[in-house]
Amino acid sequence: MSRFEEQAKRPGDAGARPSSRAGLFRAGAWQGVLVLLAGMVGSLFLNLALRQEWPLPFCVLRRFTGVPCPACGCTRSLAAWSAIDPAAAIRFNPLFFAACVGVACWVGLGLVDAARGTTLAARAAEALVRMPRRWGVGLVLLNWLYLCVWLPK
Repeated sequence: MSRFEEQAKRPGDAGARPSSRAGLFRAGAWQGVLVLLAGMVGSLFLNLALRQEWPLPFCVLRRFTGVPCPACGCTRSLAAWSAIDPAAAIRFNPLFFAACVGVACWVGLGLVDAARGTTLAARAAEALVRMPRRWGVGLVLLNWLYLCVWLPK
């Protein structure tokens, strides 16, 4: 049992279910919201850069070798997210798409935790940490293979 779950089970403790909206104003409750806001500001800035035709960062590996790096397509995927086009976002970089969906779910769970006094986000984070590293490496390699074959130039 995690320390978050232990705190939530103790009656009368600060970690117990909040009886008012005070739980929404805890420092940890806003972490996810700040991450989400930073992503939204970044995507808006990217949208502005695309409309003004500012030069965007380029992939050094792809420029010199013609082979995309595992992160190629993330900028275009973020631009597709800001245009509310999830089909294009997944086409440009599926792993980045999954990471964006995961962050959105984490933010949602964090807000539910703050409002209801649960520990859903902490349990989800612990489950992710317990995931074997070889799965993560495998996902990155599969994503890279996809990018090498299908990523538009």
